[in-house]
Amino acid sequence: MNTNTVVGLFDYYSDADAAVKALHDYGVDGSRISVVTRDNDPIEPKNAGQKGAATGAVAGGLVGLMAGLSTLIIPGIGPVLATGTLANTLVATFGLTAVGATLGATTGSLLGAFADLGFGEKDAEFYAEGVKRGGIVVSVEADAEDEDEISDILRGAGAVDMDVRRQTWLDEGWTSFDEEAAKSDEDAYRR
Repeated sequence: MNTNTVVGLFDYYSDADAAVKALHDYGVDGSRISVVTRDNDPIEPKNAGQKGAATGAVAGGLVGLMAGLSTLIIPGIGPVLATGTLANTLVATFGLTAVGATLGATTGSLLGAFADLGFGEKDAEFYAEGVKRGGIVVSVEADAEDEDEISDILRGAGAVDMDVRRQTWLDEGWTSFDEEAAKSDEDAYRR
């Protein structure tokens, strides 16, 4: 069976959590779901009753996935929590063997991990920039016949519109992913 990667970028942990729950309800095995997010400036969820921090206050679907997470330090981004294929790719790409290992000052490490997973250059830059700006990337290894439904699940849970977000960033002066640039303003990211 052919598999492809279906990806969503989320502004809020509560939305990413809802996506993971919906994916499980649809029948997607947790081993096919990956999550990567920054671990130092959590974005509060839009539902005021929930507390959203990547370090443990995420409820529901993400909790199970995050049990197997790796904490990595990525140059220009800082601490990142990752699980699934994305974490495995980051660890394998840079020869890391232990959870909590620190990546060296390799330029483009997160960008490279997305590229190694088969993302085109523009998509890899978009998702790496999204993580840099505090977003949550949820990716799913999907069988061809499930791609559309999984895309709908991610969008329905609140994944941002990639084209609209990219255009917003371009309008603000963003040109491409740059790990060396200072962290972008999270208020601009949330638009």
